[in-house]
Amino acid sequence: MKVPIEKLVLVIGGTGAQGQAVVKALLESTSDGAPSPYAVRILTRNPDHPKVKAEFNHPNIELVQGSFTDFAKVERALEGVWGALSANGFNFYSRRRPALVSVEIGRRSMSSPIQHPRC
Repeated sequence: MKVPIEKLVLVIGGTGAQGQAVVKALLESTSDGAPSPYAVRILTRNPDHPKVKAEFNHPNIELVQGSFTDFAKVERALEGVWGALSANGFNFYSRRRPALVSVEIGRRSMSSPIQHPRC
């Protein structure tokens, strides 16, 4: 991330279909044409993947390696953020697991100084 922004938002699952839409919306210019007030930190399993690097090559995007099931990495990714959103979806392991993980992420984000958590 190259431009300092007041509102850093963590998007867990930001490289997936739902997360990409969230990231795009956060980085769009405002209705009056001013630059977006947001920067985005994306927690992704493989930030070095060529497709991820190509699609998320923006000065206000920071890619952080980690999985939404690794709570230590999630907690580190939450440090210093203004807001957080978990866009992780269902996976082939279990239909309930992502929902339970999102609840745990929400619980942990409430104990940190996040102003706007969303799971």
